[in-house]
Amino acid sequence: MNPLSADQNEAIAIALDGMRTAYNQFDVEPCRFTGIPDDLSSLDFIPYELPIANGFDEESIPFSIAWGHVLATTFGFSWVATADRTDSRLFALQHEDPSVLIFPFFRLLEITQSSGSQDSPAESLWFDTIRYFDQRSHIPDGWHPVFDAVRCPRKLGCPASLTKACQRLIDVMPEFYYTMSTYPYCWARDRKWKELRDYADQLASSNHQLFNH
Repeated sequence: MNPLSADQNEAIAIALDGMRTAYNQFDVEPCRFTGIPDDLSSLDFIPYELPIANGFDEESIPFSIAWGHVLATTFGFSWVATADRTDSRLFALQHEDPSVLIFPFFRLLEITQSSGSQDSPAESLWFDTIRYFDQRSHIPDGWHPVFDAVRCPRKLGCPASLTKACQRLIDVMPEFYYTMSTYPYCWARDRKWKELRDYADQLASSNHQLFNH
């Protein structure tokens, strides 16, 4: 696998442009699909809210490209492919730390064909990716505010009490990231620790028996 060629990068750009055009023709909150985490929420608005669902569902190349663009722009992945590939369904995302290779089109297809994941394929696959890193190796800094609070609190200026609360989330609810939406990624970039504290308290409150076992 190699970095994308100019022609392959052009295929990415065309797919993103198609997604923007199709999405923004409707009277919804505009989305430019620039690769920020909020794009995942916009993608998951498509399958059940917009008339373009049939064109941008589990068989959609633009949908999978827009999903992968978030990882490539925000979370340290790089687009790769073999030199002779022109079909963007065969483009992959590679991360070096830790090492992982993801084919967005086929992973999204797998998610959407699995029971219970059809409503939010973009978010479901993102949380599945976090779970993979958590179980197989480690989650890189900046991927999730809860893990950041535990792994690098001094560097980020995270209060010790919040670090303890987040560690408890990880210890007691190893699958906690399946209970949330993408909103933590928005405020995590600004390190709004009070909001993360509220988030941790909310999860602990809703899982009272588990946390007080």
